[in-house]
Amino acid sequence: MRYEYKVVPAPEKGDKVKGVKDPESRFAASIEQIMNDMAQRGWEYQRSETLPSEERSGLTQTATVWRNLLVFRRPDAEDVNSYAPRMLAPPQIDEPPTPRELPETQIHDVAQAKPQPDPAKPARTVKIVSKTAKRKATPAATPTDRGPASQPDAPAEVQPVQQLPSVLTARASRLKANGS
Repeated sequence: MRYEYKVVPAPEKGDKVKGVKDPESRFAASIEQIMNDMAQRGWEYQRSETLPSEERSGLTQTATVWRNLLVFRRPDAEDVNSYAPRMLAPPQIDEPPTPRELPETQIHDVAQAKPQPDPAKPARTVKIVSKTAKRKATPAATPTDRGPASQPDAPAEVQPVQQLPSVLTARASRLKANGS
């Protein structure tokens, strides 16, 4: 993008402004007024510069004077007009791949995914109680004791049958066959 620049001299002293008393505040108000005026005309403040300037002093002599300048810029009008945005075409959305189109690793992952419970069927629950919890509950059962679930160290868990891993169900069937 191309820009055009405008350089204006910075004020040397502050203008009188209503409600502003000290010289620093007057100077700041003068700079602020210049910057706001330039901004309303479309110029963006860039920086201030202090540059040397050689001026005549008398008939034959020259003296170097340092000038404070404010630099503004705005986009070049010809460059902005030459910019023509265009509308992009909407993206093409492909259909999701079928299992035959998936790579072998994804097919393997899909085949081993756990089946989701059917919301139409109520889930059966199984209470899993360890052997130590059974031993603790049986010998010293008192009328206030409600069994292994009331004891804080007894691991009694309730889980839906559909979510039990196949390893546990296989182990349970082996233990049942052995009579343990």
